[in-house]
Amino acid sequence: MGLHEKFDDGVKYLESLGFNDVYHSKRTFFDHLVSTGSLLREWGCPEPVYLAGLFHAIYETESFRLKNARALTREAVRNVVGSDAENIAWLYGIATSKSLWNQLALLSAPTSSQSKHLLAHRVTGEDVPCERSELLVLANITLANALDQAYHLPQRYDVDKLSTFQFLLSYVPPRGVKAFEELFGYRLASQRSKRYGS
Repeated sequence: MGLHEKFDDGVKYLESLGFNDVYHSKRTFFDHLVSTGSLLREWGCPEPVYLAGLFHAIYETESFRLKNARALTREAVRNVVGSDAENIAWLYGIATSKSLWNQLALLSAPTSSQSKHLLAHRVTGEDVPCERSELLVLANITLANALDQAYHLPQRYDVDKLSTFQFLLSYVPPRGVKAFEELFGYRLASQRSKRYGS
């Protein structure tokens, strides 16, 4: 396959699902998915990572639901983006937000060398095993997803909320750190100055 051919195939597949007709963060769901995947690709992430970002919410999430069920199977998605990217997209969609953030916080803990983490299934409540390597990819997608939405919904991302994402910068490529700092660095620095009177 040529450079980014799988990405292009993924974009066409998302179009075929009708996501151009679904509203999301002041534009279409399709636009959000493509933009999130593109950010990860621009950061220099490996192909399975940016493909997972491209498909990150197609299985819905705790905070985003599709009004009409799409004819979507995990096997069909695997055939488009591969099993690694599909599994990450599934983990991102199926996990509760609380369990994902709890596990992301453990990445920097002394016990973070553990290879297995547990996410909570948002429908059944059951534990869903997650490898540390998968959790690191989820950290990248979480930040890219937030950055993409913040471009379009800046009012949702105040300084306090932005601060919650800063620890993820340790796990993303330098270009991801730069993108975060270019978008939010001045706001965070300004807020610190106000708090400390400098």
